[in-house]
Amino acid sequence: TRPTEWLDLNVPDGVPEKIIALVAVYPNDERPAQNYVAFNLDTAGGSSYSVDWGDGNVETLASDATHHHVYDYDDLPANTEFRGYRQARLEVTLNEGVTFDSNGINFDVDGPFVTNASYAYRCGPNILDLFVSTSVSTDVRLNYTRPMRMVEQIEFRNTSSNRLITPEYIYQGTQSLKSIPFVPYVRNAGSESYTRAFNNCIVLDFLPDEFADPEKYWFKNPSSLQQTFSNCYNLRYLPAGLFGEPGSILSSCSTYYLLFDDCRKLKFIPYIGMRTNADIRVDYMFHNCTVLRALPQGFDWSRANGNGIDRIFNGLTKCTDFSVISGGLDEIERTANFDMTNAFYNIDSLVEFPYIGQFTRCTNSTNLFSQCSNLQRFDSQYDHIDLTNSTDFQQTFYAMESLKELTIIKINNASNSNAFYQTFYNNLSLTSITLSGMNQGPSNGEYFRMFYNCYSLQYIEGVDFSYANDAGDYNQIFNNCRNINYIKFPGGATDETGFKYSVSLRY
Repeated sequence: TRPTEWLDLNVPDGVPEKIIALVAVYPNDERPAQNYVAFNLDTAGGSSYSVDWGDGNVETLASDATHHHVYDYDDLPANTEFRGYRQARLEVTLNEGVTFDSNGINFDVDGPFVTNASYAYRCGPNILDLFVSTSVSTDVRLNYTRPMRMVEQIEFRNTSSNRLITPEYIYQGTQSLKSIPFVPYVRNAGSESYTRAFNNCIVLDFLPDEFADPEKYWFKNPSSLQQTFSNCYNLRYLPAGLFGEPGSILSSCSTYYLLFDDCRKLKFIPYIGMRTNADIRVDYMFHNCTVLRALPQGFDWSRANGNGIDRIFNGLTKCTDFSVISGGLDEIERTANFDMTNAFYNIDSLVEFPYIGQFTRCTNSTNLFSQCSNLQRFDSQYDHIDLTNSTDFQQTFYAMESLKELTIIKINNASNSNAFYQTFYNNLSLTSITLSGMNQGPSNGEYFRMFYNCYSLQYIEGVDFSYANDAGDYNQIFNNCRNINYIKFPGGATDETGFKYSVSLRY
């Protein structure tokens, strides 16, 4: 709901060549460096245009040049005071019959003040409500490297004849955006990038259903969905059909990196058909989607590229439906191995880990299942867990407090420095641990807290402790392991079962 205290923009009907904005102006001694508006507007034919800045100043400005206007708080009526600022209504008027050029609307320019070099702190003008309308421009930049961090409503109007070729530059970085009254048309011939299109829209809680309208063509043929909804902390709703109907494939999309990163209130993601004929990037795709209930239909990681599945499901604390990836790890077509760091970190909604295939291609299993605090067992199809290509096991099974059953873990070369750092830390319920195939240990000899706080642990098999360099390398390795009664060491003579051991200890 638009605040009633705001000045009315008096937005016209249709799609005229027009820009109207509501600007917040703070007291001069509070935020003087932000009391400005800057833009570069280019008209077809190079015609000049008029700007009423809303504070009594009206100017005629040259086309295709960067202009700015600095506001003085004291020049604005006191009765426009709201939330600590006063208001100015800015209006851009073109000469009769004149239109903006195809790339004639650009707010991504510096004003009169030094702009912070870091994107994290850089911001555009204090525009609260922005109306931009054109029947010609297709390359439009309202928000990009200098986002309007105060804007609460953006209404960009165009027609099906001047579809956007830069949809990623309309809303990104607008941290206060709440309302999108009109969904603009996007080019439907060729693919478009949506990189960071809604990145950092931290207040926005839904996309209007019109974004799924096939005629508007949003997200129907993306080349990139990297960080598209990253940091949309309050996003609750995406319309069905947003990425196409079931059965459709986003054949041009090469990256889903950080697509839904930190969408902490999003429970449902509509169908998203991922290509299987060429490599794609999927790491961090659902990172920290803390209330997501199920992976979306159409998800397919069979062509995951060299970035692997690092943190792809990290933090899915409420997700219970992973059915779309059943057996999927075995179907990944990459010939090379890849990183699985933090891939299933902190999924505390599962009691049984579903069978999704073996982990044979994992090169780094750091935090792979860390803090899956309610997980009690792995699916019965896991008669072993294959980590033979991983060289690092730091916190792989860290703080799995409810884990009661753990099948044989096949490893080979645990050569990374601190490779066993807190590997089974705080496995409070686990009674036995068996490794198989270990032939190399940590390069620095450290086994620090490998079994720390494993209160119920009774049996350990297959861990070669001979790679320590000094006594300190075993620091707290068995701290609070109150019930260990049998340790079977590999590497010595063969017993009647064919297992090699150096010595068995009973307490």
